Amino acid sequence: MIMLTMVALLAASTRRERWAAFLWAFAFWDLSYYVGLWTTIRWPTSFLYLDVLFLIPVPWIAQVWFPLLVSLLTMLVIALLRGEQSR
Repeated sequence: MIMLTMVALLAASTRRERWAAFLWAFAFWDLSYYVGLWTTIRWPTSFLYLDVLFLIPVPWIAQVWFPLLVSLLTMLVIALLRGEQSR
């Protein structure tokens, strides 16, 4: 989280842009995490497999498709908002 925060702080100058950079980096990291797991150990074997997302303050458990969908949607929304902002 510290690394992603530092990336956001270095990547943008306004608070809104920093939040977008943080969320984009987090989503990209999350997608890369699952791709890396699958390419190295072939896990998860299915998008329906249960995964522990967070352990604090209590375990958050969901099927693998859920964090992948959230990450993809986050990246899509940021890209669309960035496109509208540049017009």
